[in-house]
Amino acid sequence: MPIRLVHWFTPSQDLQEPAQPVTPGPPGPPGPQGATGSQGIQGNTGPMPTPGTPAVYGAIAFATAYQALDPSKHCVLSVMAQTTYTVTRGGTLADEIELRKGPDATVASGGGHLAATARWSLTGIALSIGMAMADRRQLTALLPLGWYWAVRRVTGTTAVVTSAHAQPFG
Repeated sequence: MPIRLVHWFTPSQDLQEPAQPVTPGPPGPPGPQGATGSQGIQGNTGPMPTPGTPAVYGAIAFATAYQALDPSKHCVLSVMAQTTYTVTRGGTLADEIELRKGPDATVASGGGHLAATARWSLTGIALSIGMAMADRRQLTALLPLGWYWAVRRVTGTTAVVTSAHAQPFG
């Protein structure tokens, strides 16, 4: 079948197919070395750290600095806090606590970084004297190795820390 080629500068022109198939010649010598490209993206850095067994703290006091139970490893910290309000009259019941973390024990007095906050509030007129409300919240943080943490009371007097545990990894 004839191949129809269009010449670039003229409207069109028929060309004849060669009588014999064209055979490629031998390969030429290799060209010069190209320039080195830019650095590629970082590859896999290795396996993820293995989580350790969670460790439970004893009683936790407000405004007291603690470290992970194994301070030589990073850990996931989980603190459970609870309030229980008993309504005896109209008004507002409110509590706020915060979980702080940082490289030193100043977290107990408000230093370091705010990691989590829990707020509770019960407002209104008591329609049922003796009504009670209980609520539990979880505060979590990733704790770098050797860092400290503390739970601080911001407002109120009812919130209590019911448990805390740290799960090391690394």
